[in-house]
Amino acid sequence: MAALPKPTTAGTPSPAAATPTAAAGLPLSAPPTPPSTSSSVTADYAATVNGRLERAKTYPRLARMRREEGTVQVRFTLARDGTVTACTVTGGSGHDLLDVEACALVYRASPMPPPPDAGPGGRLDMAVPIRFSLN
Repeated sequence: MAALPKPTTAGTPSPAAATPTAAAGLPLSAPPTPPSTSSSVTADYAATVNGRLERAKTYPRLARMRREEGTVQVRFTLARDGTVTACTVTGGSGHDLLDVEACALVYRASPMPPPPDAGPGGRLDMAVPIRFSLN
């Protein structure tokens, strides 16, 4: 299995670096929040993307053991074929393990269905909060 690119962070203070250990999928209690986009996308497509992200979500084992929770804001880019080409953490949770996992799950969920209305250059930028909750 190929290594995933390391997510970039924008204005997020970074605690001591740690490598996440993905555990088996752990359901998260918060309902998904619809993604926002830089171009108009139908609510159905946004819900489809959100469903893919929810199915790909896992809780890092070490973060679970440490009882770390939080919401990570990510922005990612989809190519015309639905492949995720970039992911950036735009608002960190305060926990490196959760921040890294948020972009890792975006890449795991790729490819998404092709966007109905790709923007300039045939790409679509989306922003979505990813919540990690142990309840």
